[in-house]
Amino acid sequence: MDRQDITELQSHRDYPCVSLFLPVFASSAPDRQQTTVRLRNLLRETEARLLQEMARRDTGGVLEKLEGLVAGIEADEHALGWALYANPKISRAFALPFAPEERIGIDHSFATRDLVVAASRCPEYYVLSLTENSARLFRGACESLQEVQDGHFPVALQIDGVQTELPGAYGIETTSVHKGSEREFLHRVVKALTEVPALTTAPLVLAGVERTLAYFDESLSDSAKHQLNLTAGRLRGNFNHVSLRALGEKAWAEVQDVEVAGRDKARFRLEEAIGPGRAALGLESVWHEAKKGRVDTLLVEEGFHQEAVMKDNGLPNGRLETVVSPQATKGQVLADAVDETVNVVLQARGNVVFLPAGQLTSRGRIAAILRY
Repeated sequence: MDRQDITELQSHRDYPCVSLFLPVFASSAPDRQQTTVRLRNLLRETEARLLQEMARRDTGGVLEKLEGLVAGIEADEHALGWALYANPKISRAFALPFAPEERIGIDHSFATRDLVVAASRCPEYYVLSLTENSARLFRGACESLQEVQDGHFPVALQIDGVQTELPGAYGIETTSVHKGSEREFLHRVVKALTEVPALTTAPLVLAGVERTLAYFDESLSDSAKHQLNLTAGRLRGNFNHVSLRALGEKAWAEVQDVEVAGRDKARFRLEEAIGPGRAALGLESVWHEAKKGRVDTLLVEEGFHQEAVMKDNGLPNGRLETVVSPQATKGQVLADAVDETVNVVLQARGNVVFLPAGQLTSRGRIAAILRY
């Protein structure tokens, strides 16, 4: 799963869009083996709810798509939950790195917030492992790393006719020829990094000995410094012979420190924005600003769900009411207005920050920093 998957799901507006969520009980093998059974129970409940509203022929094959997803799910030992999506056009299943609330969503759009939370908890990042004569790039997801081999990486230092390794593998011979070639090699590394589109946003962890990292810094052009996200810290040492798992654990710790600092910074910015009136607090107010495209950063507590009624067809000047009256029509009711608000903000290229439960209690559990 990546941001492109989330964006694709958020682009669908159809009925019925079915979203199923199931936590995986991983305390023992028998518990984990019950995942498929429990998913089938959710499927039967979904079928009953859909057939209360429409004939089977009008579901667009959604139930059959969900059956196929359930049949294809394996007992992933790392998954703590599952998110399944199906509408008349597409069907997707995603393993989650946390246990979601077990629930069924049937609406005009998919409930993607758990995917956004997963991307927030386990954001995509990259690790560049540098030595004096090689550069390897890895894509990270939590502690797991996978090497990127896309034609740009790996990058190797090559000096024709010059011995570069000292006898006994004690290091690299620092001849003038070698020094010039090493700098040329690092310039190629920087160029290769700038040709990886994901590195414009995904944080990059640098791993290498102090001397090599210093030469790498010297090789960075001003445009490369601006383009690459170099905020995720550095691991000092030679990691060429370290296992991917060990390197991933060290890199993930660096990325987590940046993520925690980012959440703290977002909360501080929110408090600063409240006084001058550049903030919206509470679901109804945040929804109103999000529909107008004014939300720069949305802060929301994990686990916050709210049914609501959408007034005026959700137009930019429309309103949201968190009290759902019996007179509300099906098209007006949002099964989870918080999830829909997250979707609206992301589609307007805003940022979303999820905070632990209780950190926004006095702010209505959801708040926004406004662009203007």
